[in-house]
Amino acid sequence: MAILYSYPKITPKLEDLLIGTDMTEGGDKPTRSFSVQDVLNLVIPVSGAQNLQQVTTVGATTDKAITTSNSITLTGATTGNLSVAGYIKDSTGTAGTAGQVLSSTVTGTLWTADAAGVTTFTNANGTFISAGIVNTNAFGAVSVGTIDLSATGTPSATTFLSGSGNGVWAIPTGTIASLTTTGTSGVATLVAGVLNIPNYTYTEVDTLATVTARGASTATASTFSGGLTSNGILTCSGTGADAYSYFTGNGGGTIPPDTFVHGMTQVWNNSAGSREWETYWATGADIEEDPPVTATGYANNKASYMSWINRYAGYSTSGTPEDTVMAKWYGNGEFQLLPLSGAAWGAGTTPTFSTPYIKLPTAAGPINSLVKRTSGGAPVVDTEFTETLSYNETNATLAILPSTSIESKIQMKSADGTTFTLTVSNAGALVIT
Repeated sequence: MAILYSYPKITPKLEDLLIGTDMTEGGDKPTRSFSVQDVLNLVIPVSGAQNLQQVTTVGATTDKAITTSNSITLTGATTGNLSVAGYIKDSTGTAGTAGQVLSSTVTGTLWTADAAGVTTFTNANGTFISAGIVNTNAFGAVSVGTIDLSATGTPSATTFLSGSGNGVWAIPTGTIASLTTTGTSGVATLVAGVLNIPNYTYTEVDTLATVTARGASTATASTFSGGLTSNGILTCSGTGADAYSYFTGNGGGTIPPDTFVHGMTQVWNNSAGSREWETYWATGADIEEDPPVTATGYANNKASYMSWINRYAGYSTSGTPEDTVMAKWYGNGEFQLLPLSGAAWGAGTTPTFSTPYIKLPTAAGPINSLVKRTSGGAPVVDTEFTETLSYNETNATLAILPSTSIESKIQMKSADGTTFTLTVSNAGALVIT
């Protein structure tokens, strides 16, 4: 018996013969020989037609031209790509030039210049606008020619573009008798001389500056709940009750904040029923490097004052005004009435400070003089400087020198509350009562 592996090993050829058993000869099963080609011819009928996957598994490269009568679809997220080592021809058999794109012509493809990616473009003329070139499915570098109005007539400041016909520059006709709103949305219509304007909502974001730039006057009372700050002049020019400034809020005992360091503020302060009208006069701890707490700041505050100034412009309001300081109230509590002799309208006038019961002297008295009641009428009593009070150090005497024919009287009170009166008559008699 032959040993198969003892024979030399070679690469089979199609014409080489193989030894096998013929199973179709009845029961004898004779031995027969057949070529390798005959065996291969039996492979396709037995396994069926091969698909593209089976073919490319064996070998996916060919030097033969491939023609397909249908489309080619690439799938796969990362492997579905088309690698072209050669070139692609369009329907005309042209490979194109560098920078061109393959564009569809509906019936095929064509290499064209890359004109912003326009692959298809269609334009048509309308009622008011017309193009010099009308395109249907144009591609590549598309041109529409000159774009112009297709209206007839002559445009002017008195004409409008009408939609009648192919567009006409027309002059408005008719008379608007009244204006109404339709209460619905839509377009404005002119019917029988009535212009119906649909309701619309327009929201505009404005600031106070943009609003007052268009108009800064209003007849409507305005309320500013967030406060009102003015960097200019605040003018109240009303008449009657509108000429007053009203303070109707209640401070409730609250003092001004620490940020209020110079200026003046007023408030009605009803704290626990006290019903007070308060004026805060801040002399300016933040001005001229004046510390708000130190002794230097307090000294400066004492010298500061609130003044009352009279302005007079003569008979005509067009005259040059003259300001005269009438009085000063200092931070140390001193209230000073200033002389008015320097004022044109107040020459020779002496300031007077009076209460419902007494009027202070209108002229200055001599040194050591006393204030005496004069013949003033009720209810206000006039006073003046008359008697003189002197002291003699040499004789250690204290003397009251009254006017002629008037007795000198000194009234004293002892520790137990007893009152004594010392009277010196014109004759020199001394009486103690």
